[in-house]
Amino acid sequence: EARDSASWPFMFIITCGTNDQRMKDGQVETSLDQFEENIKKIIKIAKQYTDNIVFIGLPPLAKPSVMLKTAEYSDQRIKTYDERLQSVVESSELPFLPVRPIFEDAGIEGLFCYDSAHPNDEGHELIANIIRHYLKRGENNRERE
Repeated sequence: EARDSASWPFMFIITCGTNDQRMKDGQVETSLDQFEENIKKIIKIAKQYTDNIVFIGLPPLAKPSVMLKTAEYSDQRIKTYDERLQSVVESSELPFLPVRPIFEDAGIEGLFCYDSAHPNDEGHELIANIIRHYLKRGENNRERE
């Protein structure tokens, strides 16, 4: 209620999944089927508060595989989880804003921190611009109504 405003409609902007696909001790942390169920639960909970929900896609890794501490991250698995995320979100008739193609078009080199897994300032700026563009597009649509 504290966030509800007639001048700025309440919404959820959700991104998740990169850590779900990481592998520890030879096991994926969250199976693809469990990931899908988790997304459906998140959507169900969010819809209790608003229908204004948008999901942000997963950024790629800078390399095919990255080790962070005891976990292995795979760009191919991230792509698979991102595709499942998009499928679930779109089947729920919610907007999905892909990140991977924007990163690939911009050239992945130079968009990540030293660990090749986390976006750096430039990578985060790309993600922020995706969201900013979506929000401005929504403002323009509300102005026409």
